[in-house]
Amino acid sequence: ATPAALAKQLFAQNVRRGDRIHFPDSPDVPRDTDAITAIDENKRQSLVLVNTVEREVSVPIRACAPALERCPELLVLDESTDGRIERRPCDGNARLQGYGLAVASNRLDTLVID
Repeated sequence: ATPAALAKQLFAQNVRRGDRIHFPDSPDVPRDTDAITAIDENKRQSLVLVNTVEREVSVPIRACAPALERCPELLVLDESTDGRIERRPCDGNARLQGYGLAVASNRLDTLVID
């Protein structure tokens, strides 16, 4: 799959029809980074961060989704991952190296990446 197709898969599996969505507005989120949280009726909560610039950004997860701050890992697809989705340990911050996206969720175990 192409990086664009993988990004669509990540987004589609974490922001779904019927979810309660929110676009956090925090001074801790860089200006060129879009943040979306989605919560479903079964308490699945996801945070999708999209870096829209070439430079590296770091976003504290608590600024967007406090319940996910202790999420053990992130899924990342950015300029450093060579077109693949990588699972990375999470230290409370999401770092994106250039264009790309990162996902934190309390249900990463249910995602299907192909």
